[in-house]
Amino acid sequence: MALLVPAEGSADQYSLPTRAILPRLQDTAEPHPVEEFVPELGKADSVTLAGWYAEAGLIDVDGDTWRPVSGALAPPPGDDPASTMYNQFLATLRADLAGALVSDLDPVLLDAPLPEVENLAERLRELGNELLFDSAVVRRVYRSLLAGRHVVLSGPPGTGKTELARLLPSLLWREASQTFSRLTRSPEQPPVETITEQRHGYASVIVTATEDWGVRDVVGGIGPRLDGQSGALSYTIEYGALTRTLLLHYDGTGGGKRLPPAGAPARRDHHDGKDRRRGAWLVIDEFTRAPIDAAFGSLLTTLSGGERASLAVPTASGEQRELPLPRDFRIIGTLNSFDRHFLNQISEAMKRRFDFIDVLPPPPSLADFEQGIAAMQALRRLLRDGRKQIVADGDPLTYRWPDVLRAEPTADAEGLRRYRVVAESDDARAALGSFWRIFSAIRTFRQLGTAQIVAIYTNLLAGRLVGMGWDEALDTALADALADQLQVLSRDEQRTIDALLEHAGQPEGFTAALRAILRDLPPGRREGYLHALRERDAAANGSSDIAVREDSQLSDTQILRVFAAATPLSLPTLGAFRRRLRDLIGERGL
Repeated sequence: MALLVPAEGSADQYSLPTRAILPRLQDTAEPHPVEEFVPELGKADSVTLAGWYAEAGLIDVDGDTWRPVSGALAPPPGDDPASTMYNQFLATLRADLAGALVSDLDPVLLDAPLPEVENLAERLRELGNELLFDSAVVRRVYRSLLAGRHVVLSGPPGTGKTELARLLPSLLWREASQTFSRLTRSPEQPPVETITEQRHGYASVIVTATEDWGVRDVVGGIGPRLDGQSGALSYTIEYGALTRTLLLHYDGTGGGKRLPPAGAPARRDHHDGKDRRRGAWLVIDEFTRAPIDAAFGSLLTTLSGGERASLAVPTASGEQRELPLPRDFRIIGTLNSFDRHFLNQISEAMKRRFDFIDVLPPPPSLADFEQGIAAMQALRRLLRDGRKQIVADGDPLTYRWPDVLRAEPTADAEGLRRYRVVAESDDARAALGSFWRIFSAIRTFRQLGTAQIVAIYTNLLAGRLVGMGWDEALDTALADALADQLQVLSRDEQRTIDALLEHAGQPEGFTAALRAILRDLPPGRREGYLHALRERDAAANGSSDIAVREDSQLSDTQILRVFAAATPLSLPTLGAFRRRLRDLIGERGL
């Protein structure tokens, strides 16, 4: 029954005669001419095939006629491979002939809304395997996207904004896998193949905005093209990032390289390497480094998300083609909050098209997990770079530098996978503790992200690998990977960090130094300084009794709750990091 016959005039296409035979076996009991068993094949082949069907017990041949055997198409009993394959083939063929065979996922329609995530809590747990994040922030992002809004993720450098923008579209909207049966038309394959199909949410097309962006970079326009052989210069239409991303949703675009055929474009799934996607979203990194209104100004109506929103795309003829905007398409931007003054360059009309959501560093309550994931990423990076002292084993993986430290998996109260760092030597423990006290003090004034911790841990461990002592490795890691970022601190904030370095282990000296800094501040700045200390105290301890007034005085207890100055630091007395910091204080830096 699964016999394939080469199609006439083709070397690699085949027909399945049983598609024509099966309805006759089911619908007739009258005798028919053997020579017309399969009229499409001709008399000789019909006679041969009828003989095979008779040998299989499917028909009776009486002279020049044939008729079906009663019950011939009943599934044979048994679970041997032949019976199993036959029954599967027959069931699939019957469903196909009846028009009831479902062999692929339901298509995503052009006007299909963004679907709700069925198991958001489980997806958040999965996201927690990759990132240390505040689940409330992710829920806000999900809410905005579901409401049809485009989103800008803002926050300090290194908080994982771009990684979050990359992961969310694929992870949250990943569909469950489905299994289908399909009839094959190749002699190299079994008669029925069982395949599993799954859409992995939306692909993220990531582009980085620059200060010279314009409409041509976003939508498209005329651009030069240089012939590699002749050197001749010509001009052609080049599509911008938004247009290229939208084209990935349509059939006949060559993977986003050309406009679809004229007429209503047919939507198709986007295949991103080995993964099948519902579509693609545009992720614009460093969103506000571009003159957004100049680049996006003509798209206000498009981004408003109307019922029939479309994008006017230039063509080589000089006319414009309207490209429909899929209803489930979104733009996610990222914004460095240190550059938030760039927002003043965005018109209010453009701001209304986006929700701005802050992605901040983890709170002090997650400090252990933040240090753990940073140590894990640093060890993993060194392992991938070929440092043989680092090993990884277990499931999930534990990363270890034997007798030095390890980053091992654990779980938080919500069941999210986390990592914790365990120092296996006193020197490693002292260096990691010293770094965290310095970094926490800096975060009192500027919320640097986890990526900065990863960079310093990587430099610290690499310094030990090349033979530096722990003090030197930590000092140079801070000087080389962190010091220049302290230029954003005000002079009094820089002086506070310098006082901590000088008086660590001498709490009386540090508290006196901090009061002297506070005393020198002008009235307006004094309140801002006290506010920063109060916020840090409240974040770490749940509340704070630090008063923000011009006449406020700080007690030793209040100061030492914010700055851990009671224990000495594992740093040289006047090392590279402190010299760089003092250069900044004395305006001798960059």
